[in-house]
Amino acid sequence: MGDHIMDIQSANGESREGGLSGPRALAEKYRLMYQRHLAIFRALAARVHAN
Repeated sequence: MGDHIMDIQSANGESREGGLSGPRALAEKYRLMYQRHLAIFRALAARVHAN
C-alpha cells in the first residue's frame, strides 16, 4: 500500500507542476488507477483485520 500512496503523491505533483501536457495527462490517468487499487487493498486489509 505504501508504494501506491507514493505513486499517488508523485502523480499529484506531476499533474500540478508538470511542464508538458503528455506526462501530466499520463500522471492523471494512472493516479486514478493507483487510487482504485489502494481502495481495494485497504478494503482487503480491513476484511482480514490486517490494518
